[in-house]
Amino acid sequence: MPFKKNNNKHKKQNHKKVQDVYYGNKEVQERWDPKKTTLENYALMGLKFQNTTRDSERRQQALEKLNMVEKPIDLKVEPEAPRVERGQTFSDQHYYRDLILKYNDDYEKMKMDHKINYMQKTAKQLENGCKRFIVLYGHPLMPNVEEKVEEKKVEKQVKPVEEKQKPKQQQQQTTPNKRKPKRQSQIKEKVVEVQQVTETLNTTTTTTAKPQQPAAAKRANKRKTTTATTTESNKAAPVPTTSTTTTTKTIKKTNPKSV
Repeated sequence: MPFKKNNNKHKKQNHKKVQDVYYGNKEVQERWDPKKTTLENYALMGLKFQNTTRDSERRQQALEKLNMVEKPIDLKVEPEAPRVERGQTFSDQHYYRDLILKYNDDYEKMKMDHKINYMQKTAKQLENGCKRFIVLYGHPLMPNVEEKVEEKKVEKQVKPVEEKQKPKQQQQQTTPNKRKPKRQSQIKEKVVEVQQVTETLNTTTTTTAKPQQPAAAKRANKRKTTTATTTESNKAAPVPTTSTTTTTKTIKKTNPKSV
């Protein structure tokens, strides 16, 4: 068992390492004396700690120690900001909406449905949540009458404006644009020019183009031309009287079919 003396010693050492935590305004933190009690510090600054009867007695004792007298002063306090009503989250909206669509106002059955009421809320919690949902977003089953009234008001305001705009739109449709005929005439002239050019090109191609022959006819024509050239060369060349063998050999080489 550790001795009490050593235990207190370690507490003091650790207390020095830990930083003191001050609450309140910066001026209060600067004037705060850690060696004095909270009531004494507030009394020196002219502040009150609490308004209960027990604290009032303790406050008087602290003032007597400090030889001070209490004088209340009326201070101007800024009014609190108005509370902003926040809506429900996206998940809560779907949570209550599904329950209302299935059970409407029967909160006891809502409580027993473990599939939709997976948070296992009580009937009172579901009632408060569903009522708040209806106030914020309207009843999902019953149509909202106020929205229909507003839609009718908007339609009444929009109808005269649309009627005024209709004759203007009709005039714009009836009156043709002045630039359109010029553009149409230019387009027609270009089309005529293109047609003329195409006609001239077609005529030139028809005059220059020759009818194509099949491959067999081409080969026959080539053979005819070769035979004609050989016969003409034989006719033009003179036949010698002395050597008959040489002439026959030359003819065989040039045109073997003729022999």
